[in-house]
Amino acid sequence: MHKQVEIIDYTYEGHGIAKVDGFPLFIPGTALGDIVDVEITLDKKRYAFAKVVHVHQTTTIAPVCKHYSTCGGCQLMHLSDEEQLRMKRMHVQSTLARIAGLVLDVTIEPSPATLRYRNKIRFHVRHNRVGFHQAKSHQIVAIDDCLVSHELASRLAHAAPVDGLTRSITIRVNANEEVLLHIDAVKNIKSVVKWAHTEPSIKSLYVGSKHVYGSTGIVESILGIECMMGPESFFQVHTAQAERMFATALSWVDLTNKTVIDAYAGVGIIGMIVAKQAKEVIGIESVTAAMDEANNNLAHNQIHNMTMVQGLVEEVLPTLPSVDLVILDPPRSGMDSVALEHLVQRAPSQILYISCDPGTLARDLKVLKETYDVTNIQSFDMFSQTYHVETA
Repeated sequence: MHKQVEIIDYTYEGHGIAKVDGFPLFIPGTALGDIVDVEITLDKKRYAFAKVVHVHQTTTIAPVCKHYSTCGGCQLMHLSDEEQLRMKRMHVQSTLARIAGLVLDVTIEPSPATLRYRNKIRFHVRHNRVGFHQAKSHQIVAIDDCLVSHELASRLAHAAPVDGLTRSITIRVNANEEVLLHIDAVKNIKSVVKWAHTEPSIKSLYVGSKHVYGSTGIVESILGIECMMGPESFFQVHTAQAERMFATALSWVDLTNKTVIDAYAGVGIIGMIVAKQAKEVIGIESVTAAMDEANNNLAHNQIHNMTMVQGLVEEVLPTLPSVDLVILDPPRSGMDSVALEHLVQRAPSQILYISCDPGTLARDLKVLKETYDVTNIQSFDMFSQTYHVETA
């Protein structure tokens, strides 16, 4: 049975929401204000998913990628750039209000590039098919060209001489179009190395954990800091937008002659940017490989007022001296509750929190707002065509 409905809101994943007698329907591929006929595809107790069977009125656009309807990598390509920004802004604001009780006017910085922006991408390989997982599935959708990644990525992923052992190919491309390529497994390593010699853009090649060709990594520059990127390095996938975000967020804080903790420091990018103005920076990182890369980056950039401490934030933070500013850039899961408790107890005068998940940001701000005021907030469209959003 078909129902005519109007899209009145979005889920956090970008599905349109309609209601029938108060019962919510989640409808992929729709936009706010659309009037459509739908058919239920999955009925849950408190909500249902539906598909569009007829369109009366819509503002959706034709996706530029031919794989969009089957690939699970992008979720918002049916929305205009403007509507994607509006959806993300609404999501951040409503999440902060609902979870943290914070009613804030959140602005969002548009992306300087909505296609071809990713500097890292991982392709899955099964039965000679190179592509991505279908949405909510382990099935591989073969992809000719991923339009949110660099042009080199898809070409090299399809050209690499992989075999039945190979399950993934990860490709990083820096601003100079130098490539680090990581193949998880292959029977004939020599054939891959021989092929890499024929591709001038490939500067570093790993098979599994083994470095087999070229340099041990490639260098990316961000706000004057050069970072060596290895196969497992954490680095923002959209370099140009990351520069905008860091520059904006750091303009909110006074760094002159200040002592700073860079929690969840990773390879030390934010801490090294801060160190150019601060008196002292202490980076906390639990992963040994990231620690090693951070220390190498400190030496390469000749930064002498930043030190790295290995360990979990919740364990290291209580052992450190008082500081003026703590910078948080935690994983999607947000801060550990013990770490958050220690942070409040230490009471730095300022906290700069960078988040890739509005839900966990709101959860942590609910605690922090009891002691701190939110003085600046802005979101950044770091991952265009997807529902993900960064907020500082």
